[in-house]
Amino acid sequence: MKKLLIIPALLSLTLFTIYHYKVEEKKVYEQPKVIKKIEQQIFTNYTKTYTIKDENNKSEEKIFTVETIAEINTTKESEITLSAKVLNATNVEECNFFWYEEGELIGMGSPLEKSFSKGKHLLTVVAKDTEGHESNATVTVTAWDYRKVEVLHFNANYGELEYKELTIYDHKGRYLIMKNGTFSKYINVYDEEDNRVEHRVIYYNYPSESRQDLYTFDENHNQLTFTAIEITTGQTIYYNVKTYDEEGNVTSSKSGENEDELYDDYIEHNRDYVNYNPTSTTKINDKTILDEHDNIIYEERDYGHTKEITKHIYDDNNKMTQYISTTISDENREETYIYNYDENQTLLNMEHIYKIDDTIACHDRTSSTYNKNGQKKTEKREMLDGVCLEYAEDSFKKFSYDKDGRVKNVTTSTDEASDNNQTTLKIIKSYTNELEE
Repeated sequence: MKKLLIIPALLSLTLFTIYHYKVEEKKVYEQPKVIKKIEQQIFTNYTKTYTIKDENNKSEEKIFTVETIAEINTTKESEITLSAKVLNATNVEECNFFWYEEGELIGMGSPLEKSFSKGKHLLTVVAKDTEGHESNATVTVTAWDYRKVEVLHFNANYGELEYKELTIYDHKGRYLIMKNGTFSKYINVYDEEDNRVEHRVIYYNYPSESRQDLYTFDENHNQLTFTAIEITTGQTIYYNVKTYDEEGNVTSSKSGENEDELYDDYIEHNRDYVNYNPTSTTKINDKTILDEHDNIIYEERDYGHTKEITKHIYDDNNKMTQYISTTISDENREETYIYNYDENQTLLNMEHIYKIDDTIACHDRTSSTYNKNGQKKTEKREMLDGVCLEYAEDSFKKFSYDKDGRVKNVTTSTDEASDNNQTTLKIIKSYTNELEE
């Protein structure tokens, strides 16, 4: 009887063990599915971050993150620099950067040089370190057809816009349109081989002087023909045609008012040219004085009706600290410029003195300061004596620059301490797909 009771008990214990084994086996099987799902989201917009405990302060936790510029504009097919940095990394030098576009790896490292086709590109940069920390960030790169630069010139006294210069460049950095204020406009057209095949010059106030130049080239980029056309009448005013040998040397050149009336141009081969000085018939008296280090300290050129005198002053290291240039005419007029330099040959200030019959008509001084990159930071102009026609009063200018080191803004005031600053020059850069004329 006891043996019969033991058998059901053993059977129950066996079934209980098998049941729990199946349950544990199911749990172990499901866990990797969750991990796999998280890893896939890293390459979309999912951000996976890790916290790093500060060893000096156990309660403080810092997040391992990656940062980059959110938006970049550029021209199509132009190489730009993509950069990213990590924050709160244990060792920044052991971090790797992976750049993706629509889930596809397009580059590694920071910085990364890359060009893009026309349009908008959404990128994801993933940063990882050797300790398993990981984070990502996104950047939008928009590539355009053209780059536009506008230079605005304002009246220094009233702040009103006087005129605007406009230049439009293509993705290869060649200017296509250039508007020089209200005076003229220039237009260039290029072919698929990068040859400039058309150049137009349009004068707003003198339309009869406007012209169109047309060019043709051979497969070696040698210019075959040149045609100049009056834009207002459409008439050809000059035509030239050239031929070349196998080495690209001109073998013949013919010119004329049109294709039907051509004459041979004079071509010289293998001739040593001598500089021609049109004033060589005028007797010039020269005087030059050198110091013991063979540095020029005094020069004088006397043309009879005009005398030019220059003086050079050097420091103990033979670096020029001052340069003085004086022009004296036979009309009892004398004009002097004095330039003062520091030990790095940077211009500190310039004085201008203009005399008529030994009386000072204008005496002014321009002083400059510079930033750590050697770019002009301020410019101060002072009236010292007389009346200078170029400007009527003192002025103080401040210069600011863009990330490429080019001037983007200039403000002017009548005094260095004045709060009444007027913008005299402003540069606006943008991108466009429209080629305006």
